[in-house]
Amino acid sequence: MGRSDEKGLMHSVLENDRESIGAAKLLSESLNYSIPLNADSILEELVSNYKLAKSLYGKIFIREITGFSEEYVENNRRIPEFRAELKKRIENRIRFLKKSGLIENDTPTEKGLELAAYINYIEEIDAAASRGLFGKKASMKKAKEGERTESHLYKRDRYRDIDIAGTVKLAIRRSHQSIESKDLKASERESRSAIRIVYALDSSGSMTGEKIEQCKKAGIALSHKAISDNDSVGLVIFGRDVKKSIPPTKDIHLLLREIMAIRPHGETDIASAIAEAARILSSQEKNSAKHLILITDAMPTRGETPEEDTKRAASAARSAGITISIVGIKLDRKAEEFAEKIVLMGKGRFYRAREIANLDRIVLEDYYRAIE
Repeated sequence: MGRSDEKGLMHSVLENDRESIGAAKLLSESLNYSIPLNADSILEELVSNYKLAKSLYGKIFIREITGFSEEYVENNRRIPEFRAELKKRIENRIRFLKKSGLIENDTPTEKGLELAAYINYIEEIDAAASRGLFGKKASMKKAKEGERTESHLYKRDRYRDIDIAGTVKLAIRRSHQSIESKDLKASERESRSAIRIVYALDSSGSMTGEKIEQCKKAGIALSHKAISDNDSVGLVIFGRDVKKSIPPTKDIHLLLREIMAIRPHGETDIASAIAEAARILSSQEKNSAKHLILITDAMPTRGETPEEDTKRAASAARSAGITISIVGIKLDRKAEEFAEKIVLMGKGRFYRAREIANLDRIVLEDYYRAIE
């Protein structure tokens, strides 16, 4: 991530400290599910209405806060002795988080957010790399280091630019028994302009839980890959309005921290998200490509005429030279049709995300297509 204000914290994580890793997962889930880290309320939910608690908290949170599997808690929660043990464990866990400076007033602190961001970053990059999601090489910005395109007869080019396949073909075409110096060909290098991309994430109430978790992972993967390729990534977090806006940057630490801090709630104002993305992209260099990828699981619902407002925002963004892609998470047919209209206006692409575990793959695919 580039820096840390807590050297001891980072050292414990790098040493694969199970307690710190477990704390990071607990903090992440508390944000994804909007759970106050209060021992009394958590215990009450687990004991009195486990079915509701299961939907509110999720498996990972229950495991990390209690130290027991979800099934074990469900099967034993009515036993008095187990309830006493459950209470003790939850209180000890919350006490550890407070003592470590990871939570305050039932919510993660800056230190807690950093820990959660760091662990999520490591896990997502490892997982994405193992699935081959970072396999595509982007061309560099300088022509001398760009992608190979056409080739020409070798003159005083660099040896690394010799086009071996083109050279052999030319020698064969000339019926030469061996390659001669006049057969040598060298590749041209084609440069591409830098791309400024904004990742706009719907954080409305319907995104609670696994949806927001996978969207965060996709944002982490995108930030890592784009910044590694010397591009810039901005962030727009929206619900009933724009909650957070960061212009395209190469500061991965800033992006990860803000992605990790997202809590879902409220309605869906897509028009404001597009307008804000257009605003921060319009301030970028004129010769850079500008692209918005927006993730949502719903139609726009905010405002008197949300659909018309969204169309106007998309049209204005396109007029400013910004392309728009949308990833729709389990949208109904009406919402898909509307999303397709928006990407048609924005000269981008629409992706149907049926399996949300593949969101990082979809987002990276859109990035790769945007830089082609």
